[in-house]
Amino acid sequence: MSPQFFPWIAAKLQDSTLPLVNLDRSVLAQGTLIDRYKFALDLNATDDRAPKGLREILFSTLDKVVYDCYTSTLYEQDGETLVFMACDRQDYDWLLRKLGPLLYKKRENFAFVMGFVWQFHVSARQDKLDVNDSFAFLKSTVRSLITRLDITRLVSVPGFQRWQQKRADAVHHNRGIIPPPPPPITSETLSNLCTILLDLDMQGDMDNLMRRLTEQSKTIDLAELFDLYLSFSRNLIDILAKRSKPFEDPVYSDLFRAVIFSLWNIYVGEAPAPEPALNLLHCGCWFCRDLHTFLTGPGEARGGFTFREYTIAAHADQVLHYAYSRGYCHYSRQQSGKTATWTVSKIPTKYENAKQNWDRRAEFARTQLRLFDQRQLSLLLGGDFSRIMGVPPPPEKPISIASSSPGYASAPEDPVPEDPQPDREQSQPPTGSRSPSAHVSSDRSSSTVPTPAISVQSPDTSSQMDNQTDTAPLPASSEQAALTPTSQNSGPDSGSGSSRYYSPPSVAGQKRKHPDDDTPTNSPSPSEEP
Repeated sequence: MSPQFFPWIAAKLQDSTLPLVNLDRSVLAQGTLIDRYKFALDLNATDDRAPKGLREILFSTLDKVVYDCYTSTLYEQDGETLVFMACDRQDYDWLLRKLGPLLYKKRENFAFVMGFVWQFHVSARQDKLDVNDSFAFLKSTVRSLITRLDITRLVSVPGFQRWQQKRADAVHHNRGIIPPPPPPITSETLSNLCTILLDLDMQGDMDNLMRRLTEQSKTIDLAELFDLYLSFSRNLIDILAKRSKPFEDPVYSDLFRAVIFSLWNIYVGEAPAPEPALNLLHCGCWFCRDLHTFLTGPGEARGGFTFREYTIAAHADQVLHYAYSRGYCHYSRQQSGKTATWTVSKIPTKYENAKQNWDRRAEFARTQLRLFDQRQLSLLLGGDFSRIMGVPPPPEKPISIASSSPGYASAPEDPVPEDPQPDREQSQPPTGSRSPSAHVSSDRSSSTVPTPAISVQSPDTSSQMDNQTDTAPLPASSEQAALTPTSQNSGPDSGSGSSRYYSPPSVAGQKRKHPDDDTPTNSPSPSEEP
C-alpha cells in the first residue's frame, strides 16, 4: 500500500461513520519496525481532517507493532524507533508501561538497548520527551547494561558481515550450524554510552564500565581491535577532553593501554630473532670470501662473477652448487669461449621473510596509532612509545652539578625509562679490504646500503693483497677460526687471465669478518665436495 494512503483515506472518509478496523493490516504488512513506523507517520499529515477514531486505531496498531517486537530480532535502529513512537504519543507513562517490559526481555541485546537509551537521552535533552522521574528509568537501564556487559558479544558491522559469511560457508560445506551473530554496534555506540554516564553524573558507573572493558580486553577479537576499539579509544579521549577530565587517570589510561598493547602483542608480536650468519667459506680464496660477503650482506639481490681460468671456474661452480643445494641462492652460468660468467641471485632466508612480514604488520599498526594525537599517545605509553611507534627516544636531560655540593652530580630530573624491548636489528655484514672491481645488477629496490667504489685490482697484485690481509688481527673467538689465504700453489686464485665483476660493501684498511665461521684452518682443495 502506498504511503499516501492515510491522507487519501482521511479525505475520503471525513465525517464518515464507516469502520476502520482493518487499517492495522497495512501497517503490519511492512517488513521492519522502522518501515512500519514511517508508514504510519503519514497520518500526521491529515491534522484535524482525520475521521473520528482513525488516530485511536493508529495508536492501537502501534501497540501491536510493539508486541510483535518480542518475537523479532531487534537492532540498534529499532531501539531508536521505539523512542520516536513514544515522542509522537507524548505519553511517558506509555513508554514505561509498554516499552519497559520489552527492554527487560531484550536486556541481553546490547545494540538494541543502547539504541533505545541513547535516543531516550537525546529526546529528553531536546524536550521532545517529558521525563517525570528524574531519569530513574534511564539510569537503571544503563546500569543493567553495564552489569551484563560481555565484550565477546560486541560485534562491529564488518564483524557482523564476517560472522554471516562463516555461517553461509558452514552450511554450504556441511560443517554444522553456526549460531547467528548478535546485532552489530559501532564505535559511536560505545562512545554514546560514555556520554550518557558523564552527562547524568554517573561517575561511579563510568568507572565500573572502564574496569569491565579493561578486564575483558584480553578476549577482544583481533579484527574488532581495528574495527571497533581503536576508534572508540580515540573518541573517548575527545569526550574526556571536552569535559576537562584527564585521560591520564588510571581508570581511563589502563583501558587505552590495554587496547594498544593488545593490538601490538596480538597482531604485531615480537620481532623475529636473527638467524646465525651463513658460513660459505670453503677456503681463503677471494671468490669464497666475496661470495660470502654478497650472500650475507644487506645489499644487492643479484651479482655477477666472471672467470677466464678453468681451475677457479671449476671451484666457483662447486661452491655455487653447494650454496644452491642449501637454499642460499640461485645461479646461472654463461660460457663465451674460455670466459665463464655466473649470475647469482639471493634467496631470502626464513629470518628475512619473517622480518619483512613483521615490518609490514608493525607499519600497519603504527599507521592506525598515528591517528591518535601523538602527544597524548606518548603520555599514555610512556617509555613504550618509542618502541611501538619506531621513533628514537627523547634525549636525556644533562646532569646538573649541584652548586652546594661540589664534585657531586645530581640525577636527571625526568629520567627517560629504558626501553624494555628494543628493536633488534640484523647484524652488519662482514666487511674487508680486498675486493675486485664489480658490476652488480640489483633487483632489490628496498636496499639502501650504498656500495663504495673499489679500485680494480690486477691479478698480479693478489699476493700483495694477501700479505696485507695477513697483518690484520685474527678474531678472538675460538669458534671463528682464522682463514689463511691460499697461495697460487695451494688453492684457486685469480690467475693471470681472470676478471671479476662484483662489488660487495667493504671498508678500506679492515679485515673482512666472517660471523659464525667454523671453517678449519686447513682449507679443502677445490676438488673436494663442499
